[in-house]
Amino acid sequence: HGDLHRGVGGDDAHRTGKVEPLTYKVVSGIEHTLSVTFPDNESEYSGVAAIPAHVEYEGEQFTVVEVGYLAFSEVRGITSITIPETVTSIAGAAFWESSLSEITIPSSVTTIGESAFENTNLTEIVIPESVTSLGDDVLSLCASLESVVLNNNNLTAIPAHMVSGCTSLAGITIPASVTSIGEFAFSECAALEDVN
Repeated sequence: HGDLHRGVGGDDAHRTGKVEPLTYKVVSGIEHTLSVTFPDNESEYSGVAAIPAHVEYEGEQFTVVEVGYLAFSEVRGITSITIPETVTSIAGAAFWESSLSEITIPSSVTTIGESAFENTNLTEIVIPESVTSLGDDVLSLCASLESVVLNNNNLTAIPAHMVSGCTSLAGITIPASVTSIGEFAFSECAALEDVN
């Protein structure tokens, strides 16, 4: 196990370190919360199948609350990843251009950042009702994506480029709570026939 060493100035909020196989960044030293951050080399995350809810380091328990910015970006060798119910945020570009093909998003997640799943191998995704915010390009260029389920009455906006370039997507139901649809949200979706 690596060190959750102190960053510049000894600020708890910037400590990073490795607890095999993942690298973490401290979100709050007081609350003992962590974000999964990107590794020194993408290949270190190849084959990761689950993110733990809790990580022990030097006898202290930390809770994993975020899949961080660029955490699994461009990682090859991941297929299905289990996210624990302690995670509340999937940050921008978290799985961007990775080989991810399957994911279950727990009902603890409230925000999914821009390009989080852009250009991955996902075939289906269920966005739980807990999610109140989706970033632009969140599912764009997912050529294998056939099903997007927005189980949601908390979502008020479909983001720009949400599923643009998803050439296998045949249909989608937009929740009644949505009051705005961003530009190019469904552009270049060659198979799209049903929008409810």
